Amino acid sequence: KVLEREPKNRSASEEIRLLDRVEDDLAQARANVTNERYSNALRLYSSVLERCENVAVARLGQAEALMGMKRYHQASKMINAVLQEDKENLYGFYLRAKSMYFAGHLESAETLLKKVLNMDPDDKNCKVLWKKIKKLLGLKKRGNDAFRTKDYQSAIELYTQSTLDALNATLYGNRAAAHMGLEQYENAEYDCTKSLTIDENYNKVRLRRARCYMSLEKYDDAVRDYEHIARSDGEASGDMREKIREAKMLAKRAKRKDYYKILGITRHATESEIKKAYRKMARKWHPDKNNGSEDETKVAEAKFKEISAAYAILSDPDKKRKFDSGADMENESSGFQDMDVSDLMSMFMGGFGGPMRGGPRGRPRGGHGHGGPGFSFHFG
Repeated sequence: KVLEREPKNRSASEEIRLLDRVEDDLAQARANVTNERYSNALRLYSSVLERCENVAVARLGQAEALMGMKRYHQASKMINAVLQEDKENLYGFYLRAKSMYFAGHLESAETLLKKVLNMDPDDKNCKVLWKKIKKLLGLKKRGNDAFRTKDYQSAIELYTQSTLDALNATLYGNRAAAHMGLEQYENAEYDCTKSLTIDENYNKVRLRRARCYMSLEKYDDAVRDYEHIARSDGEASGDMREKIREAKMLAKRAKRKDYYKILGITRHATESEIKKAYRKMARKWHPDKNNGSEDETKVAEAKFKEISAAYAILSDPDKKRKFDSGADMENESSGFQDMDVSDLMSMFMGGFGGPMRGGPRGRPRGGHGHGGPGFSFHFG
């Protein structure tokens, strides 16, 4: 109207051109969101806000683009800021419910959508999301019921049906727990990571992933997750400090030679299981049984020395206790590398039902012959 009265009013002309550019940018940004070009959309919405502050549609558009980029926490804060200023913005409430949906707060999202639909029963966006959430809640309940009865496979299948329709932090976290129930730690780790991609502040799932890392012997990764939780909580609890200490100790130990792995046993092996494993491995790598080519003999001799060193540590209660506590036992076992195989076989004479090549007959079982490390072998 100003231009109708004053066609040459420069100020009014500039405002009209500005509004035209804003409308054009908003239309392009909306098209980019629709086509999942979220970075372009975010740039265009930011451009609008630089020229016109507090344009709610642009701020909500930014939030929607951020959700498309999986920056859910940042999007949620932006939506809340708009709703604090405009408590009747239905599209803002829809996006708020959508952010809850992604974070896994399905019940809260459903409650909010019901309120919006009471205000506008014809809101198509809210109708579609409400139906999807209602379906997911049914699948989630059935999955949770299966989990509670330890029917982990059924729980996994139900949670999988849910994740086909939703990128949802809670559902991935729940499926991770079911995989852990079946000791499928690699699958559980994957689901935990998917969940944390959606909600990086989901410490319940981060703790779950740390447990997976511990089971998969990825101790450095477990330390990082435990320390992240401790930082976000402000101060590590006694239990968390103990978890960090244990993970660090195991990380240090993993970088050393693992005598349990050398003998093919777990850390919970009994004394008799250690003896049995040693006998089996020593028979397998005994030089008399591996006397083919020169290279084969060298490999067998090296393995035999390694097995002997492992047994020397694990059969001695004091040395085993030190090793289990994280002490470096390389110096305790290094003497085996310098010993002649025939001397080692002499030390083990009798352990396989008779004398071995290279050992003088009649040498008593056990002992510390030929200056080897001080330990005794008893094949009871």
